[in-house]
Amino acid sequence: PADEASKASARNDLLAFISTSGNSTDTRAAIDLFDKGFTQATPAEELGIARAAGKAGVPERAASGYAKALQAGLGDGPDRFPYGSMLYRLRRFADAAAQFDRVRTPPRLAAAADYQRARAQIALGNTEEGRATLRGITTAYPTDTSSASALLLLADLATDDNRDQDARQALLTLLKRFPKGRHATNARFRAGMISYIQGDRKAAAAQFDSLVARDSNSTEALAGRYWAGRSYAAPGNKANSQRRWRAVIDKDPLSDPQV
Repeated sequence: PADEASKASARNDLLAFISTSGNSTDTRAAIDLFDKGFTQATPAEELGIARAAGKAGVPERAASGYAKALQAGLGDGPDRFPYGSMLYRLRRFADAAAQFDRVRTPPRLAAAADYQRARAQIALGNTEEGRATLRGITTAYPTDTSSASALLLLADLATDDNRDQDARQALLTLLKRFPKGRHATNARFRAGMISYIQGDRKAAAAQFDSLVARDSNSTEALAGRYWAGRSYAAPGNKANSQRRWRAVIDKDPLSDPQV
């Protein structure tokens, strides 16, 4: 009995450490020690280990733990999201998509889950299905940041298909809804490049100027100044092009924008 009590105490201590440790290396070692010392884990224990394993970067163990716990009726929607993420990392894209599809609340998490489901569908080669899921996000969750990510991915897919106008439209929609979002700088630059390539130098110049004005310290700002200069130079507006190229040289003295 004393040995059993000691073993139970060690088990509880180890599980408590796994659940609270902030050190991934220590967490991985503790999970390995638990699995070697206690071959039978309860569904509740599996759920706790799965959550910790996911954070510690052990997707295989996290996925197996989530599977056992969820099959036993434990966990909830928020647990299916990390479970789907682990399955995606393991390249089990169909299984990942199925888990993401079951996350319906709260709305913010459901939007993020739909975005990840679209990525899994595309990874499976179901590009049209993925596009439909992405478009669904932009209408069902128009103000959620996942909608911005969906619009950017729709632009990527359109570019891959040489549908530059559709790509530009997706980028402009992103900028209209999320002018200060984390994807905005990239979207401005890409929209400007599409306009430039299509020969609309006026629109390109405006887009690049907007990028520089809003995000002057971003990594894209230097390139934005350069391409703004190119956009103004094409129709012969030398004053505007030279002004922007001088700004490039001020930021990067070794560059020669006119080459």
